[in-house]
Amino acid sequence: MSTVLPLLAVLSGLCFTAIGVAYRLGQERGITPLQILFWASLVGIVFFGARTPIESWTTAPRVVWIWAILGGFSQYLGLHLTAKALRLGPLSPYWCATNLTFLITALVAAFFWDESITLLQSLGLASGIGAVLAGVWSVTPTTGINRQTTPASWGQRMDYASTLCLLMLINSLMPIAIKALSREALPSGEDALSQFSGVFTTTMYVSLWLGMAVDMILRGAWRRPDLRLIGLAALAGGGSVGGFLLWCLCAKLSAAVLFTLSCIASIVGAGLVSVILFREKASAFWFLMMGLAVLTILLLNGK
Repeated sequence: MSTVLPLLAVLSGLCFTAIGVAYRLGQERGITPLQILFWASLVGIVFFGARTPIESWTTAPRVVWIWAILGGFSQYLGLHLTAKALRLGPLSPYWCATNLTFLITALVAAFFWDESITLLQSLGLASGIGAVLAGVWSVTPTTGINRQTTPASWGQRMDYASTLCLLMLINSLMPIAIKALSREALPSGEDALSQFSGVFTTTMYVSLWLGMAVDMILRGAWRRPDLRLIGLAALAGGGSVGGFLLWCLCAKLSAAVLFTLSCIASIVGAGLVSVILFREKASAFWFLMMGLAVLTILLLNGK
């Protein structure tokens, strides 16, 4: 069992990588992340909704609903930045930024919840910033879905850097919500996240789905589902649900071990897929970005 659980944690990270791969494949076919996740999120709604006891919906406190709606809306906003990040650069830097969102969570916990930051975690914060900067310099900015390169001006690199940083900031609202609910004590003695995780997750997916639906209606971005879109949505939805399921199976592992193994596997997996499948150039800055990202995860989850 001690060997199986870490392997499942690694596999969970590889499952989550499928989401980024689906977005990147869709970009080459003129399918946006929003169009993919619109259908993929239905998988999450059905899966988590079916697992949530009916009585939980009537007893969940208001704070659970508020954080779930905010989390879903933040994921919707993140989709627009995802599309821009993949338009300006390849998969690896975007996926590194996505998996380093707990940098912001650690800072929020330190400032608002008086959680101390150790020396190792401080080094991890610095390493995470270095990983993002290395990611900016690891690629030549691109334009359009045909991936034609353009001269790497300072303006383009700053635009790319600001996109990745905003992506980290907005996507961090979800782990902040999870952290906040885990600290919300209930009269039963449990925390709000443990007792109402199904309500939180399902409501988050519903809020995300509604945001995407309104967006596509207002902008006329509706796309009739075809085999390519359904296939990409299945890849993203399967990766999301599969990753969460494996997290549940690994619940006996400490959070530090679980998320360290999962995030490292996800970053390395996305990097290898990007180089092998999408022909991303593995420059010196690319290796620096990957190394600093892995180091960040190890330091932030260290004691």
